[in-house]
Amino acid sequence: MTSDETTPLLGTNRVDQVGQQHERQAQHENVERSKSSSWWCWRQRWQSAPVHPTLLLVFALNMLLYSGQTMVLAPRMQMYEEIVCRDSSSRDGGGGGGGGTGPLPLAPGSGRCKDADVQAEVAFVLGMEEFLTVFLSVLSIPYSFMADKYGHGPILSLSLLGIVLEMIWPLFVCHLNGYLSIYWVWLGIAFEAIGGGITVTVTMFNLVLLNFVSAESRTRTFLYLNASSLVSRALGQFVTTRMMHSDIWLPAYLGCGLNILALVLSFSLVSQTRAKPTASAPSSDDDECEAITSRNGCSAEELGRVALQFLRRVESTLRSNPEVVVVLISAFAFPLGEDSMFTVILLYVSKRYGWSIGDANMLAAFGTVVMLVTYLVLLPVLSNVLLEYGGVTSYVRDRIIVQTEGVLLLVGALCTAFAPTVVWAAGGVVIMSLGMAVVTILRSLVTDLVRPQDVTLVYSMVTMMMRIGSAVAGPIFAWSFGFGLKLGPVWTGLPFIVAAAFFLAGTIALGFLPKEPRSRDGEEETD
Repeated sequence: MTSDETTPLLGTNRVDQVGQQHERQAQHENVERSKSSSWWCWRQRWQSAPVHPTLLLVFALNMLLYSGQTMVLAPRMQMYEEIVCRDSSSRDGGGGGGGGTGPLPLAPGSGRCKDADVQAEVAFVLGMEEFLTVFLSVLSIPYSFMADKYGHGPILSLSLLGIVLEMIWPLFVCHLNGYLSIYWVWLGIAFEAIGGGITVTVTMFNLVLLNFVSAESRTRTFLYLNASSLVSRALGQFVTTRMMHSDIWLPAYLGCGLNILALVLSFSLVSQTRAKPTASAPSSDDDECEAITSRNGCSAEELGRVALQFLRRVESTLRSNPEVVVVLISAFAFPLGEDSMFTVILLYVSKRYGWSIGDANMLAAFGTVVMLVTYLVLLPVLSNVLLEYGGVTSYVRDRIIVQTEGVLLLVGALCTAFAPTVVWAAGGVVIMSLGMAVVTILRSLVTDLVRPQDVTLVYSMVTMMMRIGSAVAGPIFAWSFGFGLKLGPVWTGLPFIVAAAFFLAGTIALGFLPKEPRSRDGEEETD
């Protein structure tokens, strides 16, 4: 073989350059592929994305809202306990009761306050507070339609005003505990009619965020929003526990102040989130509403006709999206693990293990920290693994996660119910906390099941069902807690057994979700 036959046609240097270039390109592609499928890149994309000031404001309002709500809960429970305890002692001839003798200073109670009848009465008062909210939860849907017409900001501020008034009223009743019965606290629920309460507030937060985030970052944004509320809850619970050892009123006042600050800051959203005219033609419902409001007043017949058209739209949405019914059933069952469950944890640990409500609040705070780790670390990692390595769609990812979290809620509730020691109870609380992100993922999941024009309505329906679930849980847990106390110490955890039944029903319902959402091609034009 001659030298000419062994010499490359392009020359040795040229071949080396081309080879090195291809090698560098391959290495670059491998690095980029590795980054894109890693937690690091997922985080970098989030951090490098421009953050709209409205997003920061929504997150700040969310943190102020939940920190304030959390800081009021435990002190209010202890106030109720002290008032019920003294009223019970007064009825039994022990003195020290209210009986119209004037406001009484609230201080740590005696061992009598942990008696079964006192604890059952406290659970009943708290349970009815939750239950009465169910009658006003239906307002979330009309308020959401008003938000579409007048903007999300005004409705958000209105709902926060109602929340502040509702929060202050029970404290006012407790201040006048010698003059007013403890049952007057139930009247504060009426303030939810102003703006629809926290149900509307949560819906407005999510709808405002939808206007400023992409579809790819939607689930991630919702997770961070809920993570911010968990940070607020954990901080609020820790601070409340420390303050309650010296003065139970101080954290209650501070919580009210934080919610008042949220109300004031929300006014800046009014101008940023006003309803904007769209190029598309309005629906028949909007035409009818506009025609009515343009005339001199609204007759009862006209309002009834609009209400009927509204109900028809709800029925049409459910008929065209039957999968939403499954989500609504789960949205009713799973929220039992959030609001009402933490209230029951305080009562359960305080009664069964002899802890004060302030100390029991620390266990609830520990569960909140676990929820925070779930939102910030576990769920993003699991989501990334399913998308990048499992090759699934965002809908399938959400469906797998909610079903897994339903099982965790079920197992955790059963562990807590039959815990022989507080350590076992803490383990059950941890397992339940790992599954409490299910309500957040449900909101993301349902977005893929409906048409864009139905998102506002369906979000309101899901939020309303979550609120109704929490409200109905109140009297159910109160009854089961009182009944369990009558059966004996072993059955003190009966509320968690009832909760496990609801979690099982919600998990079974999720099994009927479709494997993939239906194709919506052509539906926009036909509607």
